[in-house]
Parts: sequence; structure tokens; C-alpha cells
Amino acid sequence: MTMTGPRSTTAEPYAHDERDDARYRSAMTSMGVGAVLALLGILGFIPGVTRHVAFKAGERFSGPESHAMLFGVFQTSVLSNLILIALGVLGAVSAFFELTSRLFLVVGGLIVGFFAIYGLAVDRASSANFLPLNADASWLRLGIAVVMLLAGVVLSLRRRH
Repeated sequence: MTMTGPRSTTAEPYAHDERDDARYRSAMTSMGVGAVLALLGILGFIPGVTRHVAFKAGERFSGPESHAMLFGVFQTSVLSNLILIALGVLGAVSAFFELTSRLFLVVGGLIVGFFAIYGLAVDRASSANFLPLNADASWLRLGIAVVMLLAGVVLSLRRRH
């Protein structure tokens, strides 16, 4: 008895498409980065994980008056947490298309990098420190920005080859 059709041992194996790999890597990377950013934003609202979280009427939405400290180290505020959650959702949504996922990594990396450098450059007590950002939070953001930018560039270079 001879086998014919798709189960035949002489049939060609499934054709592997490198475009599928590139789409998958881009989607998983933007989804993963988005999940980390959203998680950091959500954790910024949870007492115990974030010290000095107080939701009182009239509390500042942002600015250097916020005393909330994520993990007791990274200064945060409602505005900062909302920005992280929004970027996280954007990362998840961008994962549906290869181009938008790579674009999210590069543009999102530039945005996060801007806030990192801004946080390092601005005086902590100044009203210009609107997020607020301490040095530790700025260094964390700079690390996230570098990872995002490198991932976006590497995925773009792999796509061209």
C-alpha cells in the first residue's frame, strides 16, 4: 500500500516562512514590553507594592509633591502610572501588525527615553518635574528605553535580511 497526499513521506515538509518568524518576534516583543510597562503602571496604584499611596480628595495628580514610591525606590504618581499603562496597552495593540509593533518599540523607546533624560536633567523640587521622577525612576526608564530601541532596531534589521 502506498501513501499519497499530504501524509506521504515523500511530500515536502511545511514550507517555513521567515516573514512569519519576523511577525512573531515583533508581536511577542511589543506585547512583552507592553505587558511590563502596564504592569509597572498598575503596581504604582497598589498599596504595599507602592509606599505612600494615598487617594485623598485634592491630592496632586502629578508633580514633585507626590511621595508615592514604587517598590520603595521609584518615585511615581497617578500621571506617571497612567502614562505607563497607556504605553502598555499601545504595545499590546501594536502587536497585531509587524510594522506597528516595530514602530511601537522605536517610537515608544524614544518617548520613554525622553522622560528618562528629562527626569535626570530637571530639579526634583522644581514644578517642571511634573511626572514626578527621581533619579532611580529615570535610570529605570532609560534602561527600558534602551531595550525598546535595541529591540526595534534589531527586529527592523532582521526584517531586511
